[in-house]
Amino acid sequence: EMHSVTGVQTCALPISARASQQQKAQHQHQPPPASSSAQSNAPFAPSSSASGYFNPNDASVPTCVAACVQYLSREEEATNLLVFQEQGDPNVIQETKAQFDAGMSPDLYQIGSHNVAGLLWLWFHDLPEPLLEHRLRDRWLAAGAAANEGGHRALQALKDCVTMLPAGSRLVLHALLELLATIHTYQGAAPRDRKSVV
Repeated sequence: EMHSVTGVQTCALPISARASQQQKAQHQHQPPPASSSAQSNAPFAPSSSASGYFNPNDASVPTCVAACVQYLSREEEATNLLVFQEQGDPNVIQETKAQFDAGMSPDLYQIGSHNVAGLLWLWFHDLPEPLLEHRLRDRWLAAGAAANEGGHRALQALKDCVTMLPAGSRLVLHALLELLATIHTYQGAAPRDRKSVV
């Protein structure tokens, strides 16, 4: 079960605020502060810094990731079997990511499903270090091998890997797994004549 795999207490994120319009960064390497307005329908607490300055040790989900997950978790998006398969507009995706990187909060409803999916993919692609981290590569491989055998040992191996991630990385992983679980739940009841993203 997904919650068991990420079963460290810090992975549980409350329904929380969604970032409001943020000021542009004043310095190239100095992320700006962000304000947030309380909205009960936001699934993850957004980061207090611009998403372009992801800090794995910052115990929050970057605004770009939180916004994409919120958008794609809606039923009309999660039931779209092709949302991650059809390419969006690279120019729109790059421009939107640049806005998030500058500390802004662009309206994802203006760019459409495939561009939002492409934006989420690009955010992970552009990370300087993979979310699961190079230093843990052998541990993840061992955990994957144990998972093939099943049982408590496999689950504990995955938990150990997650626990060794920095707080911010654990929260982003949790957000991603929540999205995939939502998509799987909706698409589990979808017709089988079309290829699913999961």
